[in-house]
Amino acid sequence: MSKTPPNTVASTGTQAGDVVVGIHTKGNFGLLIQVSEAQRSGSGGRIRGPFLVLHEGMGKYASGIRAVIESNSFFGKAEDFIRLVSKQDGCRDCTHVLNANALWKLDVRLIYDRIINAETANYETEEIKRCLSCGQIYHDLSLNFCLDDGSPLSDELDEVETVVRSGADRGYPGSTNSQRTVSSKTNSKRLQTSSPGYEYIRATVAKHPNLELKVHQGFNHRIIKAGHTGSIWIIPRHGGVSITANGQAAQQLYREMERLLGPHHREDVKGYRYFQANKPIDVEKIIEAWAGI
Repeated sequence: MSKTPPNTVASTGTQAGDVVVGIHTKGNFGLLIQVSEAQRSGSGGRIRGPFLVLHEGMGKYASGIRAVIESNSFFGKAEDFIRLVSKQDGCRDCTHVLNANALWKLDVRLIYDRIINAETANYETEEIKRCLSCGQIYHDLSLNFCLDDGSPLSDELDEVETVVRSGADRGYPGSTNSQRTVSSKTNSKRLQTSSPGYEYIRATVAKHPNLELKVHQGFNHRIIKAGHTGSIWIIPRHGGVSITANGQAAQQLYREMERLLGPHHREDVKGYRYFQANKPIDVEKIIEAWAGI
């Protein structure tokens, strides 16, 4: 089952008078809009009805937006605003800045969770879409065109490297086979497939035939288990790692994580609990527990 980015205006909707903020790191990041008409949940495309531009943000088209709103910041519909901004230097392809899939309702708790304290996105699938022109990656599978330049998006897998089960070929104890599979679904020049200091994770996983390690973008390590839903996520942090789980892994391991690591340091809006692990041995114990369930 695919998952779109959570809490965008396209999925949550808004009330009249709500302020929404641009979340696309290049196109409309920080753009602040106050909508005068309620936006329906489950409805994509551009925002509907009149709106007031409160701030141009820091995105690619900020200078063009600023030039437009210096004379007028209230617009009757998105098309009027887009037409004016697109005439500014460097803004010809600004067609998606008011797309509901690129906006969040301004919510302090949500912003803290998803930006200030963001650590990883726990997607139920590895599917992504990539811009055929600029290479930008999107996890929102409902998009068909790049929010930066409007180019078509291609479908592919967000898997960088898969290390399968056994590691006898590297001398890991407890191994019975020398099976290793590496699959590259994305451009190897854009993504690295190893992270210094994380070989102990690979070594621990390699001891267990029922475990599989997947390295994702940003070095988010995902450990899945044959015949089980859910997985463990190990996320690099400054000084140690943050570790969480979803599905059956969460049901079985949160208590063990709390016993080994103490209380979780945060819980996101989807209920995922994140624990701080400072010692490799603690991470190894949790991996061992997942393998033994």
